[in-house]
Amino acid sequence: MVTLDRDAQIRVVPFDPSYLPVVRQFAARYWSRPTSDEYYTWRYLDALPIGRLFMAIQEGECLGMAYGLRRSYLVNQVLTDCLEVFDWHVLPGLKGSGVGIRVMRALMRQPERLIAVGGTQDVQSALPKMGWQRIGTARKYELPLSGTLVARAVEDRLRVPARWTARPLDVAAKFWFGPRLRTAPADHTVQMTPMLGTEIDELYDRNRYGFTQRPLLPVFKWFSHSSLANGVFCYLRFYEGSRLVGWTLSRAYDTSEGREGAILDAYSPEPNPGRYAWMVSHAVSALAGFRPRIIRTRASCDAFKAALIENRFREQDVDVPVHTWPKGVELTGPLHVTLNHSDEPLRPYISAGTSEGQPGAEAMETPEG
Repeated sequence: MVTLDRDAQIRVVPFDPSYLPVVRQFAARYWSRPTSDEYYTWRYLDALPIGRLFMAIQEGECLGMAYGLRRSYLVNQVLTDCLEVFDWHVLPGLKGSGVGIRVMRALMRQPERLIAVGGTQDVQSALPKMGWQRIGTARKYELPLSGTLVARAVEDRLRVPARWTARPLDVAAKFWFGPRLRTAPADHTVQMTPMLGTEIDELYDRNRYGFTQRPLLPVFKWFSHSSLANGVFCYLRFYEGSRLVGWTLSRAYDTSEGREGAILDAYSPEPNPGRYAWMVSHAVSALAGFRPRIIRTRASCDAFKAALIENRFREQDVDVPVHTWPKGVELTGPLHVTLNHSDEPLRPYISAGTSEGQPGAEAMETPEG
């Protein structure tokens, strides 16, 4: 537990490489994340061109921090430089001290628009009090591919012990929730690619959403080329004839409870439920080769939500708020928010006690089947 020294000066400073040792000390006291030099080089030094970190420093100790990752958004068709906020924390014992407010105010003085998607209950409560605007919500969705998960749900709802139902429900889950490629016209094609390129620019020239992220390729390269310990990333491009109509980004990763998958992003310039259903089915099929126990995603757009339900994803009864600073935004089209925000493409972080070269990482280099 840390107590604040009221007599010592607190300085809020931007991160530079000289502060890496105090960042490591802060992280060791707050998080269970990797501890290797390679991790800290990637997370803080390699990210310098694409992020901004402010820290509260007192007598050589980091008391709190707030991080903003560079992103680009189309806000009512206007291309806007933004920072997506995450890792906004103070050391245990300093809640209510004002340290967290000070580092967030430093980010709020930056020229970019700030975006916050979700966050803890404390974060969701604090942002409106600091003048942020809530512009919409997103919903979480899950596709269970393991009978164990379905059995737990049955146990919670019907009080039937999971050990009685896990085996038959495993067969049922694979049958009911398993991937099914959607029928599409003969000229509809899908291409897998190791990374997006400038070919997607034409999609965003046709954008019909009032608020959507436009990919910054350096950010994508940073998180998807970091380490196999962060999982395997899969990009798909979708064509109708020779015309590019959408793309998806999926991720397979290992957790303490088993392998999982995520559809991090799915974008088509028109909110077309049928097209999204086709895209989701291929994203699920690409992930299925890694045999995840569950596939997670998030959606705010009605067309994407309908496509997920058509592909048998289960909607979770939890609203994920989307906040922005400065306020005063009046959206002229739908909000399109997915899992590809803040640090979601990196979570869950592997723990400090786990080797980044863990066996599960190598096992994911090539999908099965």
